[in-house]
Amino acid sequence: MNLHYLEKKYGIRINLLGWSGDAYETGTLQALIKIESTDTGRMLLESIAYHIRVHPGNLAHGILEIRPYAEGDCNASTAPDITTKAGRMIQPVVHFWPKAYTTGGSCSKYLDDHKDETGGVLPDEALFHEFVHAFRMAAGVATLAPIARGGLSNYEDEEEFIAVLVTNIYITDPSNKSHSRLRRDHVSFKTLESDLDQSFTFFRSSVSTYRLVERFCRENPGFTKNLAQVKASFNPIAAFYQDPVQAWIYANSEASESRDALGPDDWDIYSEMRKYSADSPWAGNGEKVFKKWFGKKTPK
Repeated sequence: MNLHYLEKKYGIRINLLGWSGDAYETGTLQALIKIESTDTGRMLLESIAYHIRVHPGNLAHGILEIRPYAEGDCNASTAPDITTKAGRMIQPVVHFWPKAYTTGGSCSKYLDDHKDETGGVLPDEALFHEFVHAFRMAAGVATLAPIARGGLSNYEDEEEFIAVLVTNIYITDPSNKSHSRLRRDHVSFKTLESDLDQSFTFFRSSVSTYRLVERFCRENPGFTKNLAQVKASFNPIAAFYQDPVQAWIYANSEASESRDALGPDDWDIYSEMRKYSADSPWAGNGEKVFKKWFGKKTPK
């Protein structure tokens, strides 16, 4: 087997599983090369390589495998071979399909039908997202903890929250010269709302935002401290390390509590109604309607 130098450098193996068509290996290597060309990407790959050396038992055969993604939809995945009794997911395998992003591929078709979804849609961004999962599993800290409700519910679980967050930092890393836009959550490729797309204002996503970022920084201190040094225009990790009190204040704001009460989808309606009530010549009546509607949506 002829290994690319990046596979050797970072302990990664592209396993074709007998697949020989569709230039799978070439497309995967192109995404890997793009990731490695950025500051954030190198930090992530070096962190994966570190855990391969230090915790080889957390990876099957002491390597990180990338295999073809065979589900046929616009997605990629990272699955653990083992979930421990303590609920830790280890020995990750990344499943990725670069052809999905070419003309006629599943992601290309999906994005043609969803013109408003432009967040985290490039192949290297999809692979980077999966590498975040793989890194967490290699470090032995990944768990399947769902986010059932509140402002972060469309992230689905805590690991997806972390993966989307770090990928958004990668997207705005100034060394990343070709990228899409900030991704809103895990259930779509919609873009992050304008009132949340700054390093500190992102903490208004939910009261839980601070807790999840603090936990990520505590569980992966080496990686997150390095990540905080990236001069990305969107970097809540840097904001947390710079001023954790300010991050906590944003997370515990009235906006965060309202977003948790409504959920992210109804929050969009809430924001539009509030904008309408403020700008409309019928603002007084609109504000009454808004408050009545909001009172019904808020749990007692």
